[in-house]
Amino acid sequence: MKDTKRKVTIIGSAMTRPASYDPRDYRQYAAEPVFRALEEIGLKPRDVQVFSVAYNERTIPDAAISPLMADALGGLNAPVIPVSSACAGGGVAAFTMHNFIASGQYEIGVCLSFSQTDLYYPMDTASASGNFTDIDYSLGITHFHYSYLREVFFQEKYGTTDLHVDAKWAYQDHWYARRNPEAIRYGSPMPNEEALYAGGIQGIRTRSAAGRSQACALVFASENIARQFDKPVYFDVGLGNRHAYMGSHFNYPHPDHEQSDISRQSGTKVAARRAMELAEVTVDDIDVFQVHDLTPSDGYMQLEAIGVAPVEELFGLVLDGQTGPGGKIPTNTDGGALGFGHSSVGGDFHSKVIENIHQVRGECGERQVPNAKVALAQAYGTHQSVDAVGIIRRCF
Repeated sequence: MKDTKRKVTIIGSAMTRPASYDPRDYRQYAAEPVFRALEEIGLKPRDVQVFSVAYNERTIPDAAISPLMADALGGLNAPVIPVSSACAGGGVAAFTMHNFIASGQYEIGVCLSFSQTDLYYPMDTASASGNFTDIDYSLGITHFHYSYLREVFFQEKYGTTDLHVDAKWAYQDHWYARRNPEAIRYGSPMPNEEALYAGGIQGIRTRSAAGRSQACALVFASENIARQFDKPVYFDVGLGNRHAYMGSHFNYPHPDHEQSDISRQSGTKVAARRAMELAEVTVDDIDVFQVHDLTPSDGYMQLEAIGVAPVEELFGLVLDGQTGPGGKIPTNTDGGALGFGHSSVGGDFHSKVIENIHQVRGECGERQVPNAKVALAQAYGTHQSVDAVGIIRRCF
């Protein structure tokens, strides 16, 4: 399959800083990083032949995203393809754009993702219109309930009543975030390890991500076009899915999922395998990882699914500092969801890709992974029923 497709690159990127609230109309807000990314590499919207747009349908009131975003981007007469796939939506839109470029039909495209919360941010009640309305929600299981059940199941399965490993993971996220000017936590006081280790609701909050608004843009190009631009990077992406109903996360009768449960991310495993096959790399080639960690246990699950190590071994690696600065498997150098911000479709995938672009270009200052050549970005959506993994590599 790879031999019949062209290599795909990313030649530009931009993002808004994650924020608790942004008062702009969502079209102005979403268009900003597109204009900025294009301007930085000397292009205009009319130079772009195709757009893919990922958005979070819970907080965007309009159904006709395609023509509305075309208008916001300058009245474009180019295809604008909308995607809505929760927190992994950016990965799905990037998958779409990757294939547009790889097919040879288009030379330059922009992938845009955005999510804009309001002051209410009704994630719990919004589950009725977004997640599992046919089964889970009717049984009284909302977005928050699923997350809580997953955490309890994980803790009981692995015996993680000692919170030192979670505190260490969270501390490393925060350490990186304080060194990333794009992170929501940049410039704020660093939490001490005692606070991150605390029990009760306050401890849970310090080790969990909160929702933010964000918009990101990636400029894609074919390999031949990319040679005209400074520091392009190769990009490959894989997707994985499993059934959305929570009960189906246990031993689902499919070869990819039959050994799974809600503490094992079989969709991420599939997505990682596909992405690494396209990029022709193995997990041992990867120098830096960005994974979706709404809680530390999310991070362990994703690294296991990617193939880094079993969860039980990861506990020791985290405590030993191997996922932190100077470690063998540096993870979430942008600050992760705990320190950078959790922005659903707006940045949970795209912002990780952008961090990896900076890493392989050597532009990350104090948080830079030495001589990073290959980087992985991962995000999941709708309670790990859709997963995206992208691989960034140096090129030329």
